[in-house]
Amino acid sequence: MVKLSSRAFPGVLLQGDTLYTMYCRAQHALAGLDPATHEDEYDTLADLVEHLGECLGVYERTLARCGYSLPYYTGA
Repeated sequence: MVKLSSRAFPGVLLQGDTLYTMYCRAQHALAGLDPATHEDEYDTLADLVEHLGECLGVYERTLARCGYSLPYYTGA
């Protein structure tokens, strides 16, 4: 739990490697859904993948800017 002075309530800290794992698993789940037969679920999961990807991008850019290496291997 982390309480930022600018926020009314505490938040939950999520480690970067956990965020990366969640993103990869959501991508995998999305790839297994047929949008033609599961349109609503596909759209919901696609939104989640997009949001997790945006969060991961912020995390990775921040690490790079601060001189940290990634705590996971991306294969790139």
